[in-house]
Amino acid sequence: MNPKIIKVVKVSDLRLDKNNKEYRTIEFETSNYKIITSEDTGENIKVRIEPRRNKLNVWQESYVNGEPSFGYDYQIGEFVMGDIITANVEEYQIPTKTEPYKTSIYTCIVLGDSTKDNWNKKIERTFENNNKIIVIPKHISLTGVNVNYKLNK
Repeated sequence: MNPKIIKVVKVSDLRLDKNNKEYRTIEFETSNYKIITSEDTGENIKVRIEPRRNKLNVWQESYVNGEPSFGYDYQIGEFVMGDIITANVEEYQIPTKTEPYKTSIYTCIVLGDSTKDNWNKKIERTFENNNKIIVIPKHISLTGVNVNYKLNK
């Protein structure tokens, strides 16, 4: 199985956060093709699918170590190992101009090699770093099931 890749489709100009640290926003897109195997013929067929997009902020000087964030120098058109992951999470609020909107679905970019054994752990860590805890819906039994967080694929 090949690792998942995402493409850099947009890079913002430098911006300042509330602490006057410079950052930019990188927008990624999944492929708009998928190879599927025909149940009738066993033939591999390339089909078009709707690509998914999401954004990631990267700092010129990371809050963690003062170095540029991983991905700070990405360029438009560059391919990166990773995926855009959507999962059920503990309910949280999204502020709006009127009343906060409540949701329990979250999507983020997870960078790394999706074929490695630690991929699901990397997904969990990325969600936790975004203050989101992945939850398994109550109607799903985990007995004998290989839990895979890559929902909505």
